Amino acid sequence: MSEKIIPTGIKELDEKLNGGLPIGLTIIYGKANTNKLDLALKLCISNVNSGYSTLIVTSHPHLILYKMNQMNTLIDKSKVYFIQMKSIEDQIRVSLMIFNGYLKYDLIIIDNMGEYYRISSDLYTPLTIWKLAVKVMMLLGYASKKYSVPIVLLTQIRRNPRTGNEEPVMGNAALFWSENVIHLRRIGEKAQIIIERYKGQQINYEIIYED
Repeated sequence: MSEKIIPTGIKELDEKLNGGLPIGLTIIYGKANTNKLDLALKLCISNVNSGYSTLIVTSHPHLILYKMNQMNTLIDKSKVYFIQMKSIEDQIRVSLMIFNGYLKYDLIIIDNMGEYYRISSDLYTPLTIWKLAVKVMMLLGYASKKYSVPIVLLTQIRRNPRTGNEEPVMGNAALFWSENVIHLRRIGEKAQIIIERYKGQQINYEIIYED
């Protein structure tokens, strides 16, 4: 039986991913306006048009529906489900539900993953926030393997205080548990995709294309 993959619809990226996104925990990160959500929605559309269901966890479901409509692609919206989250506590609750098998879908996308850690900086100490991030990533990492489901996390970037490198907002907590890591950038009018990890292996494939 062949492994399930989800084509991204970006030819150059699918070639590097051997056909598309594999099962496992994937983090897509980058600055604002680097088309993180657009890439996730391409995955959603590809998945749904193959007859599978998609769950999108987001704080802005109406915005995502609007963007989906703007893409001018036919999609069976009855196979797209939404859960709205508004806090880090919601994120933990949803992650527990996914881990315990209460939310079984063929693709799970969690939008603005790092947003709540920034918002919660006035409520929790940095150590507590890091522990919460580790808990969420651990739950989702195990769930993706337990149920053989692709789980895609979208987040912005931060600058590592020690190395100065760009990394996901949740730092090592995100990178440790993610089997696939995709970094999005912009170079003028063109998009740059850097595949930093694929199926747990550190790589460094760069793709530049006009979106």
